[in-house]
Amino acid sequence: NTGLFSVSQLGVGVHYVGYLAPNGCTDTFSIEIYNSPVLSINGLDEEYCFIDSNISVVLNPSSGGILSGSGISGNIFNPSDAGPGYHVITYTYGTGNCMQSIDKVVFVNDELINNGYALKDSLCYGETVKIGSNAIGGTGTYVFSWDNNLSNSFEHLVNPLETTNYIVSVSDGCSDDAIDTIT
Repeated sequence: NTGLFSVSQLGVGVHYVGYLAPNGCTDTFSIEIYNSPVLSINGLDEEYCFIDSNISVVLNPSSGGILSGSGISGNIFNPSDAGPGYHVITYTYGTGNCMQSIDKVVFVNDELINNGYALKDSLCYGETVKIGSNAIGGTGTYVFSWDNNLSNSFEHLVNPLETTNYIVSVSDGCSDDAIDTIT
């Protein structure tokens, strides 16, 4: 008599609902009631190095929902796009009163940065200068790789006979390598 009913009184499946208006007109329509799916986000680790890499995120249900958060494009997560720090990745499914969502928190380590230096900005012929690399960020375990036959130390004394570029690459075994040039 009020025209209102609770869908919760019906079971899962297709149901036909009829309506009789006070003027005698009738109408029938069908509604489909389904169980809410169990949502899941898979393929994401809790922690990432600062790398420019595309990580596929596996969702359940696999279609019909929206994945959102820093570093998300479609169903792909990229740690360097997200940036360092904690990020909440959210999967939302359904609409209206049937909308549900779940979250996953991921942490991206700081970017590995390589600051090359020379203690002098110009030299006279035959002078020696100290060059080196100050690495910050990443995981903190640094490996230095130099060109010009220099060892893997973070610092060197060099005696160039002409203008020379020294290229140093710093890696931590996890993050993208950081490269700098000292002239």
